[in-house]
Amino acid sequence: MALSDLTSSGVLPTDWASTVLPPAIRAEVAVVVEAALSTDSGVSPKVVVKTLALFQIDHIGLAVVMVYAKKLVVAGAYVSVLLLDSVFQREALDKLCGQRKWAIATNFVGNNTVLQVDLYHKMAAAGEYELANDLRDRFLG
Repeated sequence: MALSDLTSSGVLPTDWASTVLPPAIRAEVAVVVEAALSTDSGVSPKVVVKTLALFQIDHIGLAVVMVYAKKLVVAGAYVSVLLLDSVFQREALDKLCGQRKWAIATNFVGNNTVLQVDLYHKMAAAGEYELANDLRDRFLG
């Protein structure tokens, strides 16, 4: 399947990117999408994410989105999403600890043992030994 096939079949309108992308970027995206659609090895998750971000979602047919989604699962891209969530949780915990909001941080970590240990170390590093010991007792006890 080629990009021109998507346009001629009506999956993408002929002006699919005219309101979304400048002409120079539109041409580059068309080349990338064309290459991704013409290979038998599957669509790279990186290409899929960039393509879906650059196109307006209502300009993409549901069948194309489903093909992309299936290939993302096969490629294991969903694992990256879970790792990204972990990064955001750590950043949020760092911010709470930086503001010394220990009670909120304690509630935030919940049952996540990795974040609990991280919070314990941050409390101890900040000199909050009594709070750190209380935290340890609470989560171990």
